[in-house]
Amino acid sequence: LDAGTESVCGVIDTQVECWGAGRSGERGDGTREDSTTPQCAVDDEDKCLTGFDQVSVGGGAACALDLESRVWCWGSNEDGKLGVEGSEFVTRPRLVETELRFREVHTTGAHTCAIDVDDGLWCWGRNRDSSGRYGGGFLGTGDLISRTRPTRVEVSAGDRWRHVALGSGYTCGIREAGDLWCWGSNDWTATADQPAAGRLGLGLGTNTEDDPAAGADVLQPRQVCFP
Repeated sequence: LDAGTESVCGVIDTQVECWGAGRSGERGDGTREDSTTPQCAVDDEDKCLTGFDQVSVGGGAACALDLESRVWCWGSNEDGKLGVEGSEFVTRPRLVETELRFREVHTTGAHTCAIDVDDGLWCWGRNRDSSGRYGGGFLGTGDLISRTRPTRVEVSAGDRWRHVALGSGYTCGIREAGDLWCWGSNDWTATADQPAAGRLGLGLGTNTEDDPAAGADVLQPRQVCFP
């Protein structure tokens, strides 16, 4: 079960069932309509798809992991950010094109990250924000270039990751040894006249008005240090 900005999805008897907003196709039922009751994600023949194990919901999009460790995504696909074939709005689940197999997937709708069965971390989607509210570097690839296919994220070669968590404009992950790493935009616009920063936990500052460096984009994973 997972809740996004305006919709909710859950896996019930290996079917993905979603409700709430649907204008971007994020419910996966072949429509762009809202629904106040659960509706199953469907195939091209409008039959309920089965064989799913996990689901993640973001703003205007969702991704799910099937029992064969493959990732499917649907919803807003502007600029190919979901990593699937289709138009701007993908209203039915589509396979992410990769030979990789995964054990965990998470999406914000803008960017998606997944851990493969060998514990490698991969991210794709948008790597900078076009609205001006958040900065960039969400994918941890060392640049601001968006990706339409899974791209490896590494601190060192052969990294093994336990878990990954995504927020709007940033990402954090825990490696096998238990160390925590974060990357992306350190600042966000709380209100029009109140910029704020510090959400990555890297000690970069909390107020971009006092210290412009506090709003820096962190383009690669950096370790969060605890007292």
